[in-house]
This record gives sequence, C-alpha cells and structure tokens, in this order.
Amino acid sequence: MRAKDYIEKNKNSISHLEEVSLAIAGLYPLRSDEVATGEYHKCILTADWRYQKYRYSAMDYELNKGIMAGQKPVFAYNPGEINKDTAPAVRLELLQAVEQDKSFGYLFYLLASEQNRNPGRLFTYDCVPDREEIEKAIGFDWDDEKEHLATIESYPGKLAYLLERKTAFLQKYRDADGTPEQNTFTGNCLLEIGLIKELISIGQSGQPAHPGVKEDRPQRIIDAGKLKDYFSPAFRGMGNNINYFDTLVDELHTDRTAKEFGQIAYMIYTGKHMNSRKPATFSQWYGLFCEAIGIEKGKGYKPNNLDTPSGDLKKLFGYL
Repeated sequence: MRAKDYIEKNKNSISHLEEVSLAIAGLYPLRSDEVATGEYHKCILTADWRYQKYRYSAMDYELNKGIMAGQKPVFAYNPGEINKDTAPAVRLELLQAVEQDKSFGYLFYLLASEQNRNPGRLFTYDCVPDREEIEKAIGFDWDDEKEHLATIESYPGKLAYLLERKTAFLQKYRDADGTPEQNTFTGNCLLEIGLIKELISIGQSGQPAHPGVKEDRPQRIIDAGKLKDYFSPAFRGMGNNINYFDTLVDELHTDRTAKEFGQIAYMIYTGKHMNSRKPATFSQWYGLFCEAIGIEKGKGYKPNNLDTPSGDLKKLFGYL
C-alpha cells in the first residue's frame, strides 16, 4: 500500500495527520536519494534528539563556564521542523504509513532502526534498504500505473501504454541468470493487457470471444513458425534478450483493418529486426506476412500508403 493511500484510509485515526501528511509530501521527491532522505530526517523529524543534546551541552556549559571558554548553547528550530514534544509520536506514525510502501525504503530504515534500538520492543523490523527494490517501487508501482491508465480514454491507448511499461521493466531488471525478471508488476500488466484485449475484441465483434461462443467469422490461424524464420535471434529472445517475437504474435491475434495489418507489416519491414531472409521488396514481404497471419492481401497497399500509422498503433508496436 502506498503511503498516501494509507494516510487517506486512516486519516481519522492518525493523531498527527497534518505533520505526517506534510512529511510524506516533503519526502516524496527525495525517495531515491538516501542522503537527502537522511538530511530531511535529521533536520525536520528529530527536534527531540537535538533538544536532548542541547540540554547536555547546556548543563556542561553551566558546570564549566568558569573554567572553559565557549559560547552558551542555544536551541532553535529549523524551518519547518516538527515540535520536539510531538516528534517521537510523528515518527512512529510515519513508520506505520511507510511500512508497506517500498518506495520509502530509506526513510523506513531510519524510522524502523530507531524502534529496533528500543529495549522494550516486541519484535525487530527487517529494514535494511535495498536500492534496487526502492527504484522498482518508485518507477514501477502498480497503483501509480492504474491511476495513469484511468487518464487514457481509448483501450488501444491503454494497451500501448501497458506494453510500453512492461517492456521498460523487462529491459531494466533481470534475474541472476540474465533473463528478464518477472514479478508482481509484470504479472499485473499481463492480466490487465488480457482484459483490455478482451474489451477491444468485444468492441470489434459485438460479442465476447469466449470459448464455446460461436463467432460470425472463422478464427484466424497464425503460422508463427513461418514468421519466425524472418526475424533475428535477439528479437526472438535468444541470448537473454526480451522475446519480442512472442509479443508480436500475441498482438497479431487481435482483429484489425486490412490497412492496419499493412502498416504493421511495413513497420516490420522498415525496422531492424529481420534477418538475412528479409525479402528484396516490401510487396514480397507483405504477401508472406498476410499468408502467415491468415488474412487476404490488401490491394493497393504500397509503402507510401502505409507509413503514417495512428499514434496508438505506433506505440503498441514501438518495439519494431
């Protein structure tokens, strides 16, 4: 759960709601910076610690002012600093707010470590910060993605965005053996992608494409093996690369207009992922492509008629 969602859900029971909310807002842009988070923690959240040090320094000054020279200690609040009397309670409520939000991993470490030092603690927090996990939580949070999806009106636009985000994650993060990492984020992307494709299918055919429901037109059969012969090994996922070929085949199952299929064929032909078997002309490739995906070859679709696909189509097949 994101910290801001926790605050919204528990706003009636958080005793220092204003202070906690301001702290989360102030720390939000600092989440990826361990040093900046530490500075905020020291300067804004720990006035009680500084006051305790001040008291000891003041006592030393009074005891030794006739013996040792020096200025009299002074305690003053930093701009925006939380009152020393409420700071401990605010830190504890902040800990509860960020405990499930991995994007605040550096703050969680500072707050949880304080509780771990408490001799009366009932348990110990596992709070050592993991930089990669923090980066993942900041850059690829599923709740953030859902909020953004809600701002995209068209289903093709949503689909293109999700495929782009899933690809970005797989390009950045890999398992120990070098293969693209699969986790909850990619799993949620795949589930949402499947749902959106179903909704697109319903919109195009007028009825859901569920097994057992008789369709008005025969199901297209895609000859993936025939298509595969024309793509480079890297595009097909070899050498620990992302398998874009399977993504392409999956997308080609979606029914589209003849011109859109022609534009996809053209994007493939003018891209950089075909191997040495690439046909000498686009016309030859277009015929092979249409045959492989189970559609009739459109008439009059020449390169100059296919080089301006829609924005959604370009995003959806941006990996080509």
